[in-house]
This record gives sequence, C-alpha cells and structure tokens, in this order.
Amino acid sequence: MIRKCLMVMLPAVLISPAYVAARNRVHITHAYANTDAQSLIGLPMGSHKTIVDMQGNLHWSQWSLKRRGLDVPFGFSDQMDGELAIQIFSDGSPLKVTGQHLYRNRFPFVVTRFTSNDLSIEELAFSTENSGRGMDNVRVRMQNSGTSESHVEIRLSGKRHNLPAFAAGPTLATRDGYLVVLAQAQSGTFSAMEQNLLLDYKADIPPHSNLTLWLKRPYSLLARDKALIAILSDPDLLQHAVDSWEKFWAAGTQIELPEREI
Repeated sequence: MIRKCLMVMLPAVLISPAYVAARNRVHITHAYANTDAQSLIGLPMGSHKTIVDMQGNLHWSQWSLKRRGLDVPFGFSDQMDGELAIQIFSDGSPLKVTGQHLYRNRFPFVVTRFTSNDLSIEELAFSTENSGRGMDNVRVRMQNSGTSESHVEIRLSGKRHNLPAFAAGPTLATRDGYLVVLAQAQSGTFSAMEQNLLLDYKADIPPHSNLTLWLKRPYSLLARDKALIAILSDPDLLQHAVDSWEKFWAAGTQIELPEREI
C-alpha cells in the first residue's frame, strides 16, 4: 500500500511579476481526500518530523531523519520506530474523529476534532524547541456545553525505537529509562492499565465548563529528567511555535536553481 502524505512543511510557490502586482493570494488548506492520508508537524528547519494520522495518533521514524541534512525536507522508513496512541472515550464509548484541519488554517499544526452529544474535544499537535531541546506537544481541550456532567477517559500508549513504554504516574517511559510522554492537567486522575502498557486519564467535566490535558513528547529525554520539561508553560510553547513559523515565512521563499534555464 502506498501511503499519501500531505506535504505542508515548506510550501514553495513560483509567482510571475504580473501575479505579484495583482497581489493574488495562495491558500493552503488541509483536508483528507483518501483513507491513507497523513500530515506532518515539525519546525521549519528541524531534523525531526512527526506524522499525525487520521485518528490523531503520532508516529515517527526520527533515527533516519537525524542523519540527513537540514536541506532534505522529509525521509521516513516504512517501519515507524515510535508512536504515541491517543484514545478518547466519553461515558465508556470511544469517540470518532469528525474532522481535521490546520491550526488557524495556516500553521502546520494538526487539529483533530471529536464530538459526542454535548461534549466536544479538540486535539492540537505541534512541535517546539526550548534551549535546544525539541519535542512534540499535544493539547487536548475538552468542552462540555451540556447541562449535566461529562465523564472523559483518555488512554495513552506508546513506544520508542520499537521499545514499549510503561505507565508510571503521569508518564510513559521505556525500560531503558527514556520518556515517551509526560501528561499534565489541572484536574483528573492518572492510573496504569493493561499490565502498565496503558496510561489512563479520567476526568469529570461539569456543565458549561472546559478542561485541558497537555502532553509533552520529548525527542530524547530520560524520565528522571522530566522536571526539565514539566516546568515549561504549555501556552508559551504554542506561541513560540507560532512565532517560529511567522519568522520563517517573513524571510520569504528562497529558490536556488542548478541551471539558468528550465
């Protein structure tokens, strides 16, 4: 099966002077046209890229990307060597994806939406770098617009370099000590399931209120050092990611051609 991937990382557009004078705008949209489609998140010139599938799960094969130059946009092996699965339930029933789009219809951060009666959930996946430490981030925002309390359960599982991750408190980490994900929320409880292979998060959302769960997936960090990323402000990380792309786009598109004539 050939997987199709929506390349939204570095859009390059050739525009003639006439079109520039007319100030025509180029619109980049994000919509799945087939069941095999996937999208990438990552920083403009970063060596790490992560695939977000149609269910909002994260997959990566970064060992190969780290050995490529920054001028090589993408390169994944068929065998993904890491993943973070995110399963969302409401009152015991799994939620289905109702749509996906780019953040603010512009940034290459993937927004996945789930709905169930009066409960709406938005999952936002994006990448950041802080003090030379890169990681993927997921914001799960839960909104209860009904008149009764909603019960939400989120099950997390993952692996790194094909080594399974095990739950301990609000974390998933491999046996060799590497952190796969750190979960943080204002309320709710964390517990281990399925022989510690699942990190289970449960929360009750009162009527007309919301709750946010943040997930941090560092590219390479030992679980014992999780405090280094736990103290980072999640909203600030999102703003930093937005600023990184704004700065990149402000520099304009540079195109180098090997020949004078095409």
